[in-house]
Amino acid sequence: MYEEVLQESILPLSIQPLVENAILHGIRPIDEGGIITVSISKNDTHLKIAVIDNGIGLTPEKISNIINDKTTKQGIGISNINKRLEKFYQTQLTIESELGLWTKVQFEVPIN
Repeated sequence: MYEEVLQESILPLSIQPLVENAILHGIRPIDEGGIITVSISKNDTHLKIAVIDNGIGLTPEKISNIINDKTTKQGIGISNINKRLEKFYQTQLTIESELGLWTKVQFEVPIN
């Protein structure tokens, strides 16, 4: 299975900014550190990429602001990734979170 996933490609700088956001906005604010997981899976038609952290989490309002590009301090990286995903794959990031516990940012891209 690993070999199958490794043969696929995605837009450069699609995962790195998500990991950086997880570090800066999810893990760094907590005292005891945390864990970031990058998960890539493949089915017959898509690659699914997810970055999950066990940091401070996000409110539904903050998720909406980030996805809808209504924030000035954060979300520039997210906004850029969303624009690129839309242009090349007609898809966008999805964000799930539970305040104080975790955040998961993911996207899917079609495979050839």
